[in-house]
Amino acid sequence: MKRRSKKISLSLLAMVSMSVASFANEVKTPWYVGAGLTTAVASDSNCEDITYGFSGNVGYDINKNIALEVRAIRTNWDYEGGKVKHIGFFVKPQYEINKKISIYGLLGYAKSTLSSKKRVDATGMAYGVGAEYSMGSYGLYSDYEYLLQKSDTPSLDAFSVGVTYNF
Repeated sequence: MKRRSKKISLSLLAMVSMSVASFANEVKTPWYVGAGLTTAVASDSNCEDITYGFSGNVGYDINKNIALEVRAIRTNWDYEGGKVKHIGFFVKPQYEINKKISIYGLLGYAKSTLSSKKRVDATGMAYGVGAEYSMGSYGLYSDYEYLLQKSDTPSLDAFSVGVTYNF
């Protein structure tokens, strides 16, 4: 009898383990991370600075139509100008066109620093638009972000392409 109850216990344990593993594979969390390549452009009436670097983001999907996201940009290679450091907190409204493609907006508050001929260190409103192509847990994105909305600073824009991973 002991031998039979051990077999039953092991069988039940195996079934429960497989069920939990199957459930864990199907459940996705609302958290995601992303990384990409970025081109930043600072321009005013006197000059235009172009620089290249990396971007990263961490986000949380509140529901399928809105997310909260923290984004950071740091450029390391300058072509005709200075380096950019940028961090911002955004509300991200999003719309799913179909199961694979979605578009989104970005509206938030950011701190941006530009080390250039004209040094800029300011905080203010930032906004942008983008699109993402979903491939299961991964996605490819491309977006444009106006990094700093202030009248007394150069125009500071960024264009990014990258990949996201949904947990």
